[in-house]
Amino acid sequence: MVRLPEFDLSPIDVDHVVDKMRAHKGVVLDLRGNPGGFRVTLDRLVGGFFEKDLKAFDRLQRTETDPDMVSGRHHSAYTGRLTVLIDSASASELFAKIIQLEKRGFILATAARAR
Repeated sequence: MVRLPEFDLSPIDVDHVVDKMRAHKGVVLDLRGNPGGFRVTLDRLVGGFFEKDLKAFDRLQRTETDPDMVSGRHHSAYTGRLTVLIDSASASELFAKIIQLEKRGFILATAARAR
């Protein structure tokens, strides 16, 4: 099990976490209680689970819509089984939604904890 309490890691630290996961056939990524953090951390983490580049979401602006693209890690991506635990709306929920839409893993959501 890998616990990520906040999206506050540098891209190098995210790569280190994903590299450790690659040694396992299956991983549970625990994002419960994660209040969010840096977008660069979210993008790098999402990319760590895909070999290909993908559109994470559309950024809506007043006059146009811009796709937010995430670079996949190609040969260094974690391709094993993935389960994601979430309990709140933050970058965790966006990460889980991308994993779900791309049919990349299982999502288990629990009721949000009282803070």
